[in-house]
Amino acid sequence: MLPVDARMQGVIARQDGLYMLVYKHPDGTQEARVIGSIVEYLFAPDDPRR
Repeated sequence: MLPVDARMQGVIARQDGLYMLVYKHPDGTQEARVIGSIVEYLFAPDDPRR
């Protein structure tokens, strides 16, 4: 676990667990897709028993 992982917990929480994936196609076009697969982000050092 890295310090950036703790920061990411706050970022993901502010985005309600959502993030974006951008496909870059060979023809140069881009397609953005919102991903909503994160239900909860736990940072182990904050609560190791959980």
